[in-house]
Amino acid sequence: MSLRPTSTRYPPNVTVGDNTAFARLLASARQRAGLTQEELAARSGTSVRTVSNLERGSVRRPHADTVKRLAVALGLTGTAAASFIGVARGHSLAPPVTVSPVEAAHPPAQLPADLADFTGREETVRHVIGLLTEEHPSAPRVVAVVGAGGTGKSSLATRVATRIRDGFPDGQLVAELHGATAQPARAEDVLTALLHSLGVTAPNVPPSLEERAAMYRSLLDRRRVLVVLDDARDAAQVRPLLPASPGCAVIATSRRSLSELPVPHVELPALDRAEARELFTRIVGAERAREEPDAASAVVDACGGLPLALRIAGSRLVARPGWTIASLAERLTDSRRRLDELRVGDLRVRSSFAVSYHALSGETARAFRLLGVLDHPECGLAPAAALLDTSAEDAERVLDELVDVHLLDSPQPERYRLHDLLHGFARELADDELARHEHVAAVRRALEYAVDTALDAAAVLHPAEADDDRAGRANGFGDVTSALAWLERTTEELTALAEQAAAMPELPPETSAHLLAAIAHGKYATGDWPTIEHLARRILRDVDEARDPALVARAHALLARALTSVHRADEAEPHHERALAGFRALGLRVHEASTLQNVGVRLTRQRRPEDSLHVLDEALRIWTELDHHAGRAWCIWTAGTITSFLHHSDEAREQLEQSLALFRAAGDKRGESVALNNIGHNDILGGRPEQALVYLTESLALSRQLGNRDNEAEVLDSFGEAYAAAAEWDLARHHYELALALRIETRDRHGEARVLTQLGSVLSALGDTEQARDTWTAALRIFEDMGTPAAADVRTLLSGEAHGLWLTEFGLQSHGESVS
Repeated sequence: MSLRPTSTRYPPNVTVGDNTAFARLLASARQRAGLTQEELAARSGTSVRTVSNLERGSVRRPHADTVKRLAVALGLTGTAAASFIGVARGHSLAPPVTVSPVEAAHPPAQLPADLADFTGREETVRHVIGLLTEEHPSAPRVVAVVGAGGTGKSSLATRVATRIRDGFPDGQLVAELHGATAQPARAEDVLTALLHSLGVTAPNVPPSLEERAAMYRSLLDRRRVLVVLDDARDAAQVRPLLPASPGCAVIATSRRSLSELPVPHVELPALDRAEARELFTRIVGAERAREEPDAASAVVDACGGLPLALRIAGSRLVARPGWTIASLAERLTDSRRRLDELRVGDLRVRSSFAVSYHALSGETARAFRLLGVLDHPECGLAPAAALLDTSAEDAERVLDELVDVHLLDSPQPERYRLHDLLHGFARELADDELARHEHVAAVRRALEYAVDTALDAAAVLHPAEADDDRAGRANGFGDVTSALAWLERTTEELTALAEQAAAMPELPPETSAHLLAAIAHGKYATGDWPTIEHLARRILRDVDEARDPALVARAHALLARALTSVHRADEAEPHHERALAGFRALGLRVHEASTLQNVGVRLTRQRRPEDSLHVLDEALRIWTELDHHAGRAWCIWTAGTITSFLHHSDEAREQLEQSLALFRAAGDKRGESVALNNIGHNDILGGRPEQALVYLTESLALSRQLGNRDNEAEVLDSFGEAYAAAAEWDLARHHYELALALRIETRDRHGEARVLTQLGSVLSALGDTEQARDTWTAALRIFEDMGTPAAADVRTLLSGEAHGLWLTEFGLQSHGESVS
């Protein structure tokens, strides 16, 4: 069956039988061909005057040879040429110009070949197919597939179109829209190409966008045609290209969201690791990938799941059979050279990114370059605003433009991340297009924001140690939970920023060290003592005491606290001494009192309780003189904890309840959680394990709410001890095992050994002597490695001479026993 002509039209402005008809027809045809009168005269071998006279209608009957030469110069053939010559001869009726679609037996079939090694995306393919093959639709089905350059949008569109092509027997059309380039295709020109594909000859294409779109819709009316619009710029470019027939379907791909079109959008991210590995393997061959599994994984990781990058990497190896995969992996190791390596033939990852970059406005392109200044690919809105040297509102607007064109991801509100390869591209642009002083200024702005915000977070988390100008200041942190969440989310990027700044000779090392100190200070809340130790040692390595004595004293205090907390008390002692000397010389009394308080904890670890209480009295005097309520609360809590271990239960309870009231009055949730735990533990030591469980339950809930893994482990340890004191051995074992898992997770070796010791005692009480000895032996190894006094206590347990005794800060004791 043939598709009958859908319309019969005369050229625009031509009135049949009018003696000016040819003049209008000639002018219209010349303009449509894009020629001036001079150019048409040159092409046809006539004079400019002749062309001008003909278009003015001053020549009643043009010479036949002239008309034929003009028709050839205008590219007219067939019925169009016949119509042109007929009107010139003054025929009363010009031969009709018909729009004759192609025969149904030969519909357009323009889909490119599907990729034989297309990998993954099966769920996405099925989803898009479902959207495009809905039964009995009331409107054409349209799906927008959007994603960054190189994610495989065109390949996915081809895969989908190939699978459903049989459902569109009237043809499959493909239009390249070049939307990501600086010169996207005009909708008018795309429609011309589509009309040509449907059998409309050049002279018969209407002149305006609206007329072409109308003819396009008319030709597709009541037909089942699949249209693929590849690389669309925006909704305005796509809208005139959409058919109206419910039998048609459209897949539009784009690097930017086409949100103005009310159609389903399918976001195409990078491949996951398994899919990326499968694609790479299919390209290079299973045997080759199997021979070098680690190198293959390294190449896949370097490509960041980007199909274009994986295809280039695989193709380079296929073209170089003598290369090992490891040799390419080595070349891809350096992130600054990676894009140089990801090229083969006319395929280049850099070129794909550049197309999107060069289409950006000047302001947005500057923002992309500045994001490339930072070594870490992720940041929040506020630090990005500092980096861009603009307001948060303007920064969000510009960053959202980058998100819209898929040069930037926004994994959650006000958080932004560059794909690793895009980050490398942005770094190249920053290096090439920004002056050195612009680099330094950008890093300084980001660093100043980070230091200020990290110190504010630390002040909220630890008000006892906040500087006077930060005490009580939230700076956007509504409470401890929000400050803690911010610190946990940003620690990696803050640390990377500090390291980047430290490597810039234009910035003094103290600048980045202040950020490391603020991070470490904030980390108290989670008990991440290994990280705190690492950061403190970095500061002491990089900072000259003569240039910033306060910072060096603070680093010694940080290091001493970290060492004390993991029971390396002897190592901590000289750092406490250096910190106190520095703070006293500088008159920093808040830091002096805080350090004295930690000295009291360290003396407890060294089993010198009386000395500890003496030092705490000194710290409390300073806190009282300063009228520092948060400092007093923590100092009283520390004293109460030590008094509890000394089994002065009533005095300890009074101190701990006083500290609890102070913590609650100040809204210090961390202080509240540790005080509740110690009140419960004091009840255990006083022979009241059932009463202890009430306080421990509340403390555990708070610790988990705050993400304080260190105190959570302490509370679980206390639960184990409470159940052991009540001879509930199975419950005691369960809670000690939970505490042990947390101690291992937080890398607290002393805490791990202490829990193992208590767990061994529970196993012994359960009659499992062999497992108890194995558990004590494991604890002994750790205590011996650390050189702590607890090693002797565990040896006593292993000797069988200490039945019913439990490990405390002051050695083995039974519940309720006093320290002599």
